[in-house]
Amino acid sequence: GSVSDVKYDGITLTNIAKYGIVIEQDYENGSPTGVPTSGVPITDVTINKVTGTAKSSGTNVYILCASCKNWTWTNNKATGGKKSDKCKGVPTGASC
Repeated sequence: GSVSDVKYDGITLTNIAKYGIVIEQDYENGSPTGVPTSGVPITDVTINKVTGTAKSSGTNVYILCASCKNWTWTNNKATGGKKSDKCKGVPTGASC
């Protein structure tokens, strides 16, 4: 399978506990592993005007990909939480 042609537009985040903006490609048997896999490519994703806040204990943006490409990432800003140091495979144009 694959994930493609997905659009997130004009979303406001308020006091998010865990992750403000998150795309993970590391689930196995219903749980995240921390190691991204390429079994389900995530392509042609548009994330536009996703803004707001995470709690100080949360993470603003977390992207963990092995086969993510052709993303449009514009006017997004999550603040208040931590900057992730675990992002991997962030598509060109996106930021973590």
